[in-house]
Order: sequence, then structure tokens, then C-alpha cells
Amino acid sequence: MGLRLQPGLRTALAALAVLSVALRGAAADQGPPKVTFKLPEVRPTTALIGKFGYPAEGHYVETDDGYVLRLDRVARPGADVVLLGNPLTCNSACYCMLERESLAFKMFDAGFDVWLGNFRGNGLSKNHTRFSVNDGRFWDFSWHEHGTLDVPAMVDYIVSATGRETLLYAGHSMGSTALLVTAALRPRTATRIRAAFLMGPAAYMGNHDTPSLYAAHALLQETEVGRARRPRAPAVPAPVK
Repeated sequence: MGLRLQPGLRTALAALAVLSVALRGAAADQGPPKVTFKLPEVRPTTALIGKFGYPAEGHYVETDDGYVLRLDRVARPGADVVLLGNPLTCNSACYCMLERESLAFKMFDAGFDVWLGNFRGNGLSKNHTRFSVNDGRFWDFSWHEHGTLDVPAMVDYIVSATGRETLLYAGHSMGSTALLVTAALRPRTATRIRAAFLMGPAAYMGNHDTPSLYAAHALLQETEVGRARRPRAPAVPAPVK
């Protein structure tokens, strides 16, 4: 089924497509782009946790393919464990920004040992044993790797650190997607997750035939991250036509 657009929106998207092609052509004429991507400084979530009077810990775990992930903890040793998975555009701080109304603090107050994950590529998990963020190979991943490599690494670390055999998991958006990948492809890790709570889960992209996704995909390819990734897979999937 074709996508029906209003005339004004159709014109805007056509202009965007022309601009994208022009930018690609200009980049090709100038040769391979010089990648100087620099992530902004991001304060550790532990600073936010401590600011609101909760016990904070920071941990690091290395994945099987060399990414160094940050885990933040609102520590209640000996209690049932819950791991919170971050969405696409945020890090673990998103669960701590509403003071005592924050999900992380609500769960701590309810008696849980709360661990906050940071998937590869966000501002708190930007380290690798071989690649820098200026290397396109650093960015050659998707939520497939989040689910097959990041979640298992975090779960194994937490199980070892706490001595608890199982834990609970809660994720928002991409944090939910990663867990669905884990459940489908990493049965050993899945057996360690006693229950999962998925908020705004995204499982398939086939129905996302929307103008905003077309526009986001075109614009992303012209960012420094998009250029660094070429000729690898795009950071977001191409819309299904």
C-alpha cells in the first residue's frame, strides 16, 4: 500500500530528498569525510542519585566484543534485583530525573536493589577496548547487539556481583526491544530474568511507513555519525516501502 501524503508534506519531503542527494554528491566529490565526532560530556548518573540522597554505585562491564558498558546502581544489597534498560535517546539518568517520583527511586523505596543499564553508544557507554568513537566500526551495531551482547553481559555481571540467581527487568522503548532480542536469541540469559516489564515496546519496524521515519533516516545519513558508519548499516532501519 502506498503512502498517502498531503501536498505540502509531499513537497517538503521531496525537497529533503533532493537536499540529501546533493549533500551526498558533494561529499563524494570531496572524497571520504574526515570524521571528528565528539560526544558531549555527560555527568555520571551516580551524581544524580547521590544528589537526591540515595546510595549510589558505578560499575563497568565489558561485552564479548569489547564494548565497555556503564552500570549505575541504587544499592540495596541482599534485596531482589531489578535492571532498567534505557531508551534510544537517553541514558540511565532518564530513570532518576523526577526526584523521589523517579522510577529508580520508587523501586528502591519499594525494597529493590536497582541497577540502571547503559547500552553501547550512549553518553555513558562510549568506550571500547579497540575502537574510539571517531572510528566507524565503533558505531556498527543496532539493537540486535544490545540484546545479544549488552543485556547478557549486564545480567551476568549483576548476578555475579549480587549473588542473586535471577532478576527483574524493566525497559522503555529500545530498552524493551533489546530484551525481546535477548529472549529470542539468548535463552541462557532469558532464564535468569524472572519477569520483564516492557514500556512502549517496539518489536518490528515493518509498519513504520511514516513521513517522520523517512525524514529521520535521510537526515541521519548526513550527520557525522552517519558518515562514519558508511558503508555499514544505518543507525536506524530504512523505512519499508
